[in-house]
Amino acid sequence: MKLRIVIYPKDPELKGAVNFRNSKGKGYIQVKCESEIVCQSAPLCLTMSVGAGRQAQPARGSITHDFARNGICGLPRREDTWDFSAAIESNSLTFPIFLGASSLAGNV
Repeated sequence: MKLRIVIYPKDPELKGAVNFRNSKGKGYIQVKCESEIVCQSAPLCLTMSVGAGRQAQPARGSITHDFARNGICGLPRREDTWDFSAAIESNSLTFPIFLGASSLAGNV
């Protein structure tokens, strides 16, 4: 199964258009399935984390999602906001996003 991680800016206090600059680097992650689902059901258990080393933010998730029913998923709104700016590695100016996915058949 081919999955794509998509990040979006988020600032609950701002109305209208939000970008990463005015959200101060905060945002949320959605996972999009880019494979054609051929089976009737393909539920996965997903976990996410952002950053590594000292910049690592605790993993969140253990959400079960069936991509055959809906091709996009994310964390519940009450726990979906990440501080991407705090996860930036100074030498590369990038940050890692980790996605763990498992099914009843094992890791994907």
